[in-house]
Amino acid sequence: MKDEIKLNNLSLPPGDEPWKQRLSRIFGEAIPFLIPATTAFFLWLAKRKENSNRQREEELQSELTALKQRENEFEAKNPQISFQKALQQQDSEYRKINQDLDKIAEGLKDRQDIFCSVFKNKVDRLKVEKHLLDFGYSRPYDKDLTLYKGLKEIFEKDTHCGNTRDENGCMMWTLVDLWRAKAKLLKFEKASAQMQNK
Repeated sequence: MKDEIKLNNLSLPPGDEPWKQRLSRIFGEAIPFLIPATTAFFLWLAKRKENSNRQREEELQSELTALKQRENEFEAKNPQISFQKALQQQDSEYRKINQDLDKIAEGLKDRQDIFCSVFKNKVDRLKVEKHLLDFGYSRPYDKDLTLYKGLKEIFEKDTHCGNTRDENGCMMWTLVDLWRAKAKLLKFEKASAQMQNK
C-alpha cells in the first residue's frame, strides 16, 4: 500500500485539501479560460482604438473638404483684379507658413521613424516631439491653424508604421494637408479683410 502512487485522494472533502494543492488545482483549471479571454480583450481594445483613429481621420478629411469649399467660395465672391493684388501682398506670409509646415512635416517623419523603429531610443523621440511642440506653439498663426493641438493629437494617436520611412504615419499626413489648406484659407481671408478695409 505504501508503494502506490498517490494521485488524488477523492475521499478527502474539498475543505481538507491543502491550500497549496488547492491553489495549484484552481490555477490549472482557470488557465484554459483565461488565455482566450485575455486575447479577446486585447483584440477588442486594439479594434476600438483603430476605429477611434479612423473616425478621427474621417472627421479631419471632412474638415479639409469644408475648408476647400470655403476657399472656392472666396475665389468666386471677390472681384478678380483687386483681389489678386491683395493676395500678392499676403504671399510672403503664406510662403513662410508653408516653409514652417515643411519643417514640421520633416520633424514628424523623424518622430514617426523613431516611433516605428525597435532600435531607436524613446528619449530621442520625446526630444523631437518637444521640439515640434515648442516650434508649433511659437508660431504666430498657431491659433489659426491649431498646430499645437494637432501635434499633441498626432503624438497621442498616430501609431501607424509602414514598410518605409515615408509610409510611416497616417493621421499626421492628413493634419499636414489640413494645415496647408487652413494656411491658404487664411491668406484668402486676410486678403478679403484687406479689401473690405479700403
